[in-house]
Amino acid sequence: VLDDSAHLRSVSLKTISLSATSQKDIVAIGAPFNVTSAPGYAAVLESTVTNIGGVDVRSPWGPYFFAAVNEDQNFGWSVSLSNSGNYLVVGAPYSSTNNQGQVRIYNNNNNWEKEIGVGVAGKVGSELFGYSIAIDGSGNRFVAGSPGPDKAKVY
Repeated sequence: VLDDSAHLRSVSLKTISLSATSQKDIVAIGAPFNVTSAPGYAAVLESTVTNIGGVDVRSPWGPYFFAAVNEDQNFGWSVSLSNSGNYLVVGAPYSSTNNQGQVRIYNNNNNWEKEIGVGVAGKVGSELFGYSIAIDGSGNRFVAGSPGPDKAKVY
């Protein structure tokens, strides 16, 4: 049960985005307003079930955290997990001094240690790129958008 996680409870009041997998017990949360003057973060929480002597034992929700590099990015404004839970896309729409926005992509390759590439940035000021995001089930493609009509792009 998600409410049993002290980690999830501790950030739930500041959380704005949530994504869950369809195949595993993995959730991603985005907390762009983490604390005062903080850049925001995204967290992946994973729980596993192990059968020990015929009894299913659930592990605690283990967190992996990703934080923005600079303040005022609202990193974690949007999050999306692939079905397998192996790919995470995080939006930071207020990234850069002129709010171009940015999307970062992560791969679960032994404890979520690696960001894939350097991220994708918005092209113009006040674009707020990464305001909304979604990743396909396989993790091969994602769509990122900005507020307003016709402002989404598939990668």
